[in-house]
Amino acid sequence: MRLSRSTVSEPRGRSAGRTACAAVSAVALTAAVLGIAVLVAWDIWHRLIFTAAHPHLAALPLCLIGVSYLFFQLSIQGNRRGIMKAILLGIAFVLWGAEQLMKRGRVVTVMDEAVVAIFVIDVGVIIWDGLKGSQE
Repeated sequence: MRLSRSTVSEPRGRSAGRTACAAVSAVALTAAVLGIAVLVAWDIWHRLIFTAAHPHLAALPLCLIGVSYLFFQLSIQGNRRGIMKAILLGIAFVLWGAEQLMKRGRVVTVMDEAVVAIFVIDVGVIIWDGLKGSQE
């Protein structure tokens, strides 16, 4: 059996949309890691003293990893519950990064509450599933 180039490079049944989502995920992931490097270098350069630029530099990797995770989830096939949990987690990271850039007020308070709720619910579901599995 001879494999064509497309058969080797993409899993069977993977659509062009899923491939594009995977590419966006990879680019955003790379940018997020580079953003962390910039953040660490900035902080070391300023002897770990908090500067006005720190929240802006921290926001970028948070938003980018959220975007990367969202597009990663769109690029794979999974069960509906897992995908919904993952999409919420990606949104939480984007919100967390966005709130770093905003003036403190009611909107940021609501965003922060949403982020905390999503993280607690997401990890809580993981714990709950693990506890149910250990009792079976």
